[in-house]
Amino acid sequence: MSISSPDLRQSARRARAIARDRRRQLDGWRARRAGAELFDCPLCGTTAPFLDVDGVHPRFRAICAACGAAERHRMAALVLDRLRDRVDYRTCDVLHFAPEPEISRRIAPWFRRYETSTFDGVGATHAEDLTRLSRPDESYDIVIAIHVLEHIEDDATALREIRRILRPGGFALLPVPIVADASYEYRPPFDAEFGHVRAPGPDYFERFTPIFSSVEVFGSDDFDQRHQPWVEEDRTTFPSADAPQRRTMHEQRFRDLVPVAWR
Repeated sequence: MSISSPDLRQSARRARAIARDRRRQLDGWRARRAGAELFDCPLCGTTAPFLDVDGVHPRFRAICAACGAAERHRMAALVLDRLRDRVDYRTCDVLHFAPEPEISRRIAPWFRRYETSTFDGVGATHAEDLTRLSRPDESYDIVIAIHVLEHIEDDATALREIRRILRPGGFALLPVPIVADASYEYRPPFDAEFGHVRAPGPDYFERFTPIFSSVEVFGSDDFDQRHQPWVEEDRTTFPSADAPQRRTMHEQRFRDLVPVAWR
């Protein structure tokens, strides 16, 4: 699909407007939170307080005001950067499922070929169902799917499909939100979490081991704390009327986890 010059100009204007809005937001945040703890965003390099956000439950010190990167984006970027010592990204072909612009636009230039996929194909290179991929065997060196598998009921088939399209020596970066002490399935899918079919716990990645040759799991405590790689949120109100399947967790600071599954 070709992109016309007017489309490029419109995209550039939109990008500049977004950047201006981000700068204004960041200036206002700095004014309101003078003296608050500063963090370094590993994606855009900004040093500033991170934004608190509302959602199914409040999250604290979560979002970079300059680029919008959330905890999951920072952790994925930190892990990918750590793996540079072992993998020459300049020779790698990548397929990124459900790419979010907060990370996609930053990491795309790292690789030889960077392709994207969504279920309907909108704004992506491909339209794919992770349980029935049309991609050929051994066609990518790296597969990325950040907070995707918790939406897929038949996740075992999705994992086998991911392994099938990886080349020997390749890896898949497959984090999910860790929102339970031990994984459990939702019945029915949880609308308040945008169709999640399960609440993953740290044990979720045990499902990877029968399919991949090895699985490494990186955690928040493996990285420099100036990046604020933890998930800080209030999970004490669950279960609730709008979240009847969630279970209470009494801590307010949770270790985020990123698995790297090697073919």
